[in-house]
Amino acid sequence: MQTEISALRQLLEQQLTSIAWGREGSRQPRRFELLERLLKFGLDAELCYELCDAALSEPDNERAWQSALGQLHRGIVTMDDDPLDRGGAIALVGPTGVGKTTTVAKLAARYALRHGPRKVGLITTDGYRIGAYDQLRTYGMLLDLPVRVAGDAPELRQALSDFSDKSLVLIDTAGMGLRDVRLAQQIGMLQTAPAIHNYLVLPANGHPAALGESVQAFAGVQLTGGILSKLDEAARIAGVLSLLYRTGLPLAWFTNGQRVPEDIVSARAETLMATALDQQLDDCGIADDAMLVTWGRRIVNACQ
Repeated sequence: MQTEISALRQLLEQQLTSIAWGREGSRQPRRFELLERLLKFGLDAELCYELCDAALSEPDNERAWQSALGQLHRGIVTMDDDPLDRGGAIALVGPTGVGKTTTVAKLAARYALRHGPRKVGLITTDGYRIGAYDQLRTYGMLLDLPVRVAGDAPELRQALSDFSDKSLVLIDTAGMGLRDVRLAQQIGMLQTAPAIHNYLVLPANGHPAALGESVQAFAGVQLTGGILSKLDEAARIAGVLSLLYRTGLPLAWFTNGQRVPEDIVSARAETLMATALDQQLDDCGIADDAMLVTWGRRIVNACQ
């Protein structure tokens, strides 16, 4: 009986949402058209409303669309210079499977090609994953770079001391689930060495909600910036743009393949925008029923 009532309620909500969405189009056709276009672009609902309402002062919807894209572009922060040029100690943090180790190898190779292998040292704090040290050691052997293992804060400080003659030290941290109790230990380890610049690695093909949780989980290490990995594997990145706009996390690099060191470039907001627009052109857009779900959630939230 309860299941039937829930099904009827859901059906009624869908019908009411459809009616409300249709009325919105009749009452404010310009707003409806622009909002629909932004939703189909793939941004999160609240950001769509924010950009839409800010752009409606434009005389027509094509200019409003360009205005909304311009505001989104300005809200995506990238670093003006390459952090590698500053040297120092750089740690890559993030959940498991986002490409931290490969990205460390790309950055190390990039720096070694410019300044020579004697200027670079590698550290791994990943003592949990089988073969983690071996993977970084293999990269170290190929690039002729020394590798150290640091399982706790004293070992990390010692490894950094051992590499005091290096211009750049790259730290590959352990990947683990965001709810893993060991995550706090790793964050605490990095906090004991304040000279470390921490960069959060975010996969471009990840779900925006999961990426948002990653930003929150690693905020405790005082993030210097971010790295967007797996750009080549992402079917749509507009959801990632929403996250970057909301958080203001400065992006330093993109990775777009597995090749070392070729597949890493300095981050540029215009590159992300162009990629998202190309993906939109190749896609038929989200289905009307998906837009209704988005609209319905906004109505429900407004009533609470």
